[in-house]
Amino acid sequence: MKKMKIPKSRRFRVAVSSLAINFLMFILGIYKGVDLSDLGIGLAALNSPVYVYIFGETNRPSEK
Repeated sequence: MKKMKIPKSRRFRVAVSSLAINFLMFILGIYKGVDLSDLGIGLAALNSPVYVYIFGETNRPSEK
């Protein structure tokens, strides 16, 4: 089987890490029995800067 190459893009790493944190937070929220709509609203508010960063890096990448 061929080994997959993972991109070294900073946008990709930020997106995957925030997605992993979101999954962990939802699993923890389900385990603790919190209201999932409140948890979703909170995570959406916390993820907004991540979305803006990815959008900004897509349109005008920062220099290395």
